[in-house]
Amino acid sequence: MPESGEKKENKKGAFFILLAALALVAAGGGAYLWHLNSLNQMPSLSIQRYSQGGYAFKLNGKPFLVKGFCYNPIPVGKDYEYDFWADPGKPWLTDGKMMKDAGVNAVRIYRTGQQPNFTKKAIHDLYTKFGIRTFVGHYLGFWDWPQANYASGAFQKKMTSEVLNMVRQYKGEPGIIGWILGNENNYSFDRNVNSWSSDEINKLGDPQKMWEARARIYYRFVNDLAVEVKKIDPTRPVIMGIGEIKSLSIAAQETPDIDVLGIIAYRGASFGNLFRQVKQTYDKPVLMTEFGADRFNAYTREEDQQSQTRFIEQQWKDIERNSVTKTGTGNAIGGLVFEWTDEWWKANEGLAHTWSIHDQAAQWSHSSYYYDYEAPGRLNINEEWWGVVSITPKPVEVQDGIDKRTPTRAYFVLKQLWTNESTVVADTGAKVLPGPGATSSSSPVLSSPAPASALSIAPTVSTEPPVVLKSALTLETNPSGGYTWMLNGQPFWAKGIAYSSGPAGDASSAAFWKNSSRPWLKDAALMNQAGVNAIRFYATPDEIPGAVLAVKDFYDKGIYTFIGNDLGFWTRPLADYSDSATRTAITTDVLKMVVAGKNQPGILGWILGNENHSAFEGPATPEKQAQAEAYFSFVNELAMQIKKLDPSRPIIMGLGETQYLELIVKSTPAVDAIGLIAYRGETFGNLFDLYSDSIHKPVLVLEYGADSYNALTAGEDEPAQAKYLTSLWKDLQANTTMENSAGTVVGGFLYEWVDQWWRADANSIENRKVHDTQAQWSSATYKYDYDVPNHLNVNEEWFGLMKLVPDPQNPTQWVTTPKLAFAELSELWKAAPSNSIVRIVRNGSGGAAEPRKEIS
Repeated sequence: MPESGEKKENKKGAFFILLAALALVAAGGGAYLWHLNSLNQMPSLSIQRYSQGGYAFKLNGKPFLVKGFCYNPIPVGKDYEYDFWADPGKPWLTDGKMMKDAGVNAVRIYRTGQQPNFTKKAIHDLYTKFGIRTFVGHYLGFWDWPQANYASGAFQKKMTSEVLNMVRQYKGEPGIIGWILGNENNYSFDRNVNSWSSDEINKLGDPQKMWEARARIYYRFVNDLAVEVKKIDPTRPVIMGIGEIKSLSIAAQETPDIDVLGIIAYRGASFGNLFRQVKQTYDKPVLMTEFGADRFNAYTREEDQQSQTRFIEQQWKDIERNSVTKTGTGNAIGGLVFEWTDEWWKANEGLAHTWSIHDQAAQWSHSSYYYDYEAPGRLNINEEWWGVVSITPKPVEVQDGIDKRTPTRAYFVLKQLWTNESTVVADTGAKVLPGPGATSSSSPVLSSPAPASALSIAPTVSTEPPVVLKSALTLETNPSGGYTWMLNGQPFWAKGIAYSSGPAGDASSAAFWKNSSRPWLKDAALMNQAGVNAIRFYATPDEIPGAVLAVKDFYDKGIYTFIGNDLGFWTRPLADYSDSATRTAITTDVLKMVVAGKNQPGILGWILGNENHSAFEGPATPEKQAQAEAYFSFVNELAMQIKKLDPSRPIIMGLGETQYLELIVKSTPAVDAIGLIAYRGETFGNLFDLYSDSIHKPVLVLEYGADSYNALTAGEDEPAQAKYLTSLWKDLQANTTMENSAGTVVGGFLYEWVDQWWRADANSIENRKVHDTQAQWSSATYKYDYDVPNHLNVNEEWFGLMKLVPDPQNPTQWVTTPKLAFAELSELWKAAPSNSIVRIVRNGSGGAAEPRKEIS
């Protein structure tokens, strides 16, 4: 179920079971097939890997897209401890008929009942009476007490015993089509929910290394468990259940024996780039084991079936769009909506007298569910209202009955979508090779769903336009939760360059902005030619007056400017942000910058800081925590001061990758966007998901790039740089609403425009005239020259998109010439949508939206 981080939300029924089958037997033509053995009239299940790269799940040789629900029908007045499998009213018989009518073909259960015979009977009834298969899961102790510790051999042994006993008991049921191991257990290291450790892990000290160690221990345990499960039951797929995909790259290395990846994701109305990221990182079939939306509107304080319906409809279409039913390249094999019926016990798990009350108080906050995000305190997610079927308590006098079921609008829309069969596209040339021992089965083949039932409630599909949320940052937020900056009514994504104020062959200097020859004019013309629409630079107060002229010149070329102050990042010793005198001095500088530039139409935003937090990153100590709190509170104070002077522009906080995400959320509400500096090699990996999941604000990439000097070959390597830069831009663009309705990225600035010959030794005037070939630091993500001795492979002087060369007419002067990446990026930037004049919509302090303002 949705992610509140509370025990109740996970432990009770709401998480995920997966479906799918595959053992993947390599097939020469680019396809693979894994078959269930014919055992006790078991259905024949297979997963075919298409030559185009997609996966199709098949039942008895026919395509089977999982269309199902998370099933945990706890009655009103009971909690998660209730064994509904032993309920004399047999709720699955009523539910099974309704599900069959809606085209449901699978359910997921989170755990088996206390009495195996009752659970088996229910699974058998769902299968034989309604053609509905079941995915059976085990929590792997995530909500146990004492708390789960996957670093403990005794705990691993206990979990292994429980899981294998479950498989032995239930493997004979033909209605079961997969085993799901875990739910959101990875949150114990990815999100610090029910965290665990060991002495060996604690000795590592570095939080990043500790996180990785815990991830590897957990995923190795799940893989070992999968191997043991297959020894007992080689006929069904083993699915690993996880929440989101932060540590997926580690899982890919440690879980080769997992057949299907089961993902819980609550991202609003779409899944964004999730399927693409999994394809790139963990190329196995994906079953969405939980997705959905609640139907209580915390803002209007009333039931909201229309919003729930709109979200679930779009979510399902996103799954279907990423399956092979559309292109043959999809890795989605279906999904399980969370959930079938409401759960009245969730808001107050420990108070039994509240379990008969349908609570209307929201428990947590999620900005992607925008329809009620402006509720007081942003608390907009209500755990008790996720059902697609509502329930009403049965009369006291009724014996052996169940709560009344009433289908909602979402039920009928899903019925409409699910009873129209999807057709899998043809494979282009791949042959399907049967797995060893595969046989036909006499089990019934699922055909078209049964005709619509006689239920009297007519389906209603909303035709109203999407709601536009006035988010904390100027932008517009679409129904999928994605952010788009608007510029005079048109979407604006920064296709930008980090622009240094240093003259050619010299260090950064205020003299550059004061140069009467305006050397930036040629740069502006070249940038305009390449499709660049924005630059960003940091400036000191004495640089601002001269820089304003450059801002005007760039603006004339259709290029906008984001100006920042590094907040003392390069002062030595490092600025003490708890010192009142230091804060006052920096505040004075920043406000001078704003006053000097606020009337310039070419300026679009203010950037505060760079990577200032790096001084207190690392192993947590009380001293570092205090430093972090002082810094982020200071940034927030600055943001509020700026808004008094200039309420029309967004404020971006400059960050490198940081461990202080929770503190940032708490301490910087006045900041409008997060500016990230990230050097991750050829892609950004899970960076954007990590920050959007944690901070829920737009992301502007302030620096990204690659150098053009190959330390391994000891020569210039423009092709390698071009490859990395084009790949990075494509990844960045894929995380904007240009391509992804749930995109959180509003643009990025390539670092940097021209090579800077002074960087290797900034203190030596003579060395500023020499293009140094000695690398300054190491990064394994820049693979093209990482194998150099000592792995020193990154050269600060060669990051430019343009290179410096002596002027043949005047050897004491320098000219810039484009590198290979310039032409390749130009094609990409000119193809991407452009803009003209910025319009910024702001919801100033969390209250009513302010009128739209144009920068003029």
